Amino acid sequence: MNTIEEHKKVFVSIRSDLLAEWEENNNEQWPKYGKAVMTMRGRVVRAPGNTYNVLKIIPLACGGPLTWFNIHPASWPEEIQAIHRPDGIWQKLFGKLFNR
Repeated sequence: MNTIEEHKKVFVSIRSDLLAEWEENNNEQWPKYGKAVMTMRGRVVRAPGNTYNVLKIIPLACGGPLTWFNIHPASWPEEIQAIHRPDGIWQKLFGKLFNR
């Protein structure tokens, strides 16, 4: 993989397969939203039945592998924003790599 953009394109093309492999290996279904998630202005950003976001445990920017064991479900906005915020876990774990 030469760039993060290329890595993301590959991820999009294999996302369904990765989720199926994750489900098989974890013996559970990838979570889905039970109700709509809306913005403060009332716009639906996640509809009931949409799957949770895919969190890459080792981020693509750090060369994380596109494998079932490097992904984990994360709900939006609670978990995703907590992970990605400036004082979030990724900044603590990978901040030096991102801030070069």
